[in-house]
Amino acid sequence: QVQTFYSQVSGLATEADRLRRRAIADMFPPAQFIDGSFQPRYIAFLDSAAVSRTLIALKWAGCTHRSVTYSVIFLPRPPLCMPLHVPSCAQSGYWFAPNLPLPDETPFELIVEGAPSQWTYLGRYTTAPLTGHEMRLSEWMLLDERTKAAHCARIQPHSYAAQLEVKRRYDTGEWGVPCFNLHCVGFDHDLLAALQAAATAI
Repeated sequence: QVQTFYSQVSGLATEADRLRRRAIADMFPPAQFIDGSFQPRYIAFLDSAAVSRTLIALKWAGCTHRSVTYSVIFLPRPPLCMPLHVPSCAQSGYWFAPNLPLPDETPFELIVEGAPSQWTYLGRYTTAPLTGHEMRLSEWMLLDERTKAAHCARIQPHSYAAQLEVKRRYDTGEWGVPCFNLHCVGFDHDLLAALQAAATAI
């Protein structure tokens, strides 16, 4: 019975993901910022804050002609954040409750952690609410407890009792974690090279 229940939950979660991916495909055509021969580069480092500081110095040092400097977001793997769903580099997708201080449609560079301490540059993105596609109860149930607890703590950081109440609302399906689209609007090969140099420099 437990296995049957898990299979049903997994099936519902898969269907929710399929519907979101279809919505993303309807909103954004496939991006053409990289060619088919491009291979993602996974770069190893432990301290993303140190790499970020070095990256900014390497990327924009001496570039006084630049009129726009995009934010660089380092997104750690769960349980430190909610899952991200992007099929490949320089393609659009979605994520849950990114909790970023960015207004809608402001471009930013996105660097994500896959395996522990293995990072890759996905591309330049904008994000906005994907209305009607909040995380379903089935998807919440499939998350590990550490990821759930970390998310509830971000919502109510000052009260453990409040965190438990937040979790109860998610556990019962009363709440759904907000979903946001990720629209790929560019891919900066120079930034990728600078990321590799920054990881080597620290």
